[in-house]
Amino acid sequence: MLITTLICAVALRQGPPPPVRLLTLLPNGASLLVERVESATTASIQLFCSSVGSRDTTATHGARHLLEHLLSKSADPSNTLELSGGVFRAQTTRDYMQFEVEVPASQIQIGIDAISRTMRMPVVSQETITKESKIIGEELALADSKAEASQLAWEEFLGEAALSPGGDAKKMIKLEPEQLYRVHKTQFASNHIALIVVGHVDVDQVTKQLAPMLKVLSEDKRPSTPRTFDGLYLRRRQGVLSVGVGSVRQTSTLAMVAAALALANELNGGYFVYTPSAESGVVTVGCDNPEALDAVLKSTDAPFVFVPGKNLARQYFESQLRTPEGIASLRGSLLVQSPSLKPEILISPLKSLTFKDFQEAWVKLGGRP
Repeated sequence: MLITTLICAVALRQGPPPPVRLLTLLPNGASLLVERVESATTASIQLFCSSVGSRDTTATHGARHLLEHLLSKSADPSNTLELSGGVFRAQTTRDYMQFEVEVPASQIQIGIDAISRTMRMPVVSQETITKESKIIGEELALADSKAEASQLAWEEFLGEAALSPGGDAKKMIKLEPEQLYRVHKTQFASNHIALIVVGHVDVDQVTKQLAPMLKVLSEDKRPSTPRTFDGLYLRRRQGVLSVGVGSVRQTSTLAMVAAALALANELNGGYFVYTPSAESGVVTVGCDNPEALDAVLKSTDAPFVFVPGKNLARQYFESQLRTPEGIASLRGSLLVQSPSLKPEILISPLKSLTFKDFQEAWVKLGGRP
């Protein structure tokens, strides 16, 4: 029996309207979320695969990233997606693997077919591994400096437990097909999967179509250990400030997001890096001028940036809920970590964030109280 959460539009006199968002939690642990956006001209279909149970080790560093590349090649073998005006994207993060298809609303079936193909493990040869590892090596050489700064903080805080999700091309090339098959089996276990569809769609119809596709997946019943920081971690290097935070559910984490965004807003060319996580994470803020970062922290009192910080943090999440692809990405990245994790439980606490909580975060960054 399916466990279903139904969120309906405002009731009309002539009867109940169709659902605008339907979350289905299957008995095997898979999650399916379908949301209708009346004004949408495109549909976004996104598949998320949790990294729980298949996190990189020094021996397999990059296996998930390599697998993502290999599966992506199966998405559109005959160019049907491209010819229909669709776009395919994929990425591997610390907490999940993400596959995204964006198609014109009338071509949603083509998008669903593309996502379905990415779930199937292809036959992999050692030659394929060698070729794709070299391509990934070239990709990693072009890594964004902001992401690199954040990764350095992760490694300093957690060491080998925080290996880069991008991987190590030199390690990838030594992987064997059987290792990738094992990673795939774990990544695509039912309780590690969240499938999201957002657009001008029939919510009930799409749910009925996709639920059977997830229902046949097997569950991974092995216990997992969450990633945690046992204390405050702070790293300051050449105009970059990184701080370890707890789960995004925690008020202290949301306060740090607000404080870091407030700081980035005060800097010329300031930037902010953070991926919402149910586990411990890293918030990074910086700019190209190290002296400017120190100057702002030493001269800016918390009351001056409190309201802007709160607003920026709220907008950080709300701005991602304005398009089908943004809605699917944010909701999916949270849902794959926990069915109870959703944007609303992040945005609401930010609206009521107290000055005391913000001030504590600002001071931890090195700012004036």
